[in-house]
Amino acid sequence: MTPTVIYKWPDKQGHLVDALLPDATYLHAEPGETGQTVLEKLTCDCQRFWFHLNCTITSNFPTSRSDLLAALSDRGVQVVNGHVTDISKRYIQRFNHDHGFPDVSAKEDGDPDEMVIVKSNQNYAGGPEQRLSEQELALLGMKQSETVPAGFEYRVGTRSSFDPACWKNPSLVCERFVHNPHGIYYRAWVWGPKMAISQFHNPAPIKKVRMSTRMQTTLLRRDDASGVSGVIPSLVSRFAAAFRLDYGAVDIVTDLKGVATVIDVNSTPWNSNQPSVVAHLAD
Repeated sequence: MTPTVIYKWPDKQGHLVDALLPDATYLHAEPGETGQTVLEKLTCDCQRFWFHLNCTITSNFPTSRSDLLAALSDRGVQVVNGHVTDISKRYIQRFNHDHGFPDVSAKEDGDPDEMVIVKSNQNYAGGPEQRLSEQELALLGMKQSETVPAGFEYRVGTRSSFDPACWKNPSLVCERFVHNPHGIYYRAWVWGPKMAISQFHNPAPIKKVRMSTRMQTTLLRRDDASGVSGVIPSLVSRFAAAFRLDYGAVDIVTDLKGVATVIDVNSTPWNSNQPSVVAHLAD
């Protein structure tokens, strides 16, 4: 097994990576530390360095991150998710638009009866960012005004039903609400050339995996031409490659016409609680 160092924040266990790499070495990450500090902590036998930072914006985590990446490259160390530094909802949809993928971006000025969903711009309702002090947020390039209010929950309604302030709040993002009559959506887990895609059912407007029924799971290899046929596998494979997502989870919804759209990316997913997924993705 490749000697792996998981650069992790926070230290909480239960993530998918913990099950995939039980023998990995953990390196506690500190907001505000420099790339040089991280290098000094590394053991000489490290062959793979894994960024596992449960934070939405990580371009400055650590500071001088580009220097750390260059030094790791010089040492011949494989880096996982070195270029995944923004998983905010707003960035994902802008990325979709810029790269020719379907997107769910919405503007304040539009059909008042169109269904809209209001989300936290930060991943996981900004819970991890709420752990950080104002000084730590500043070191990571974030502002206190961008953090999500505690207790915030996603909301769905017509455009006219929402206060215009929702569109101007930097901690929130408004998107077109995509649904299908079957209540079906997908979560894909990606690690290197492998991926696993689960189909879930949930008739509720706000879909959470823990409250959904898993219909089926397909285990695939992205480098197998026959394995990426189909709308969902093809989208996941192409999106992950463009996004430079080495590892993580991707959520996809489909509309009434069958158009599939990536709505969320998580570079630090929790354990899928599916042994077949863990076994498939593991080294």
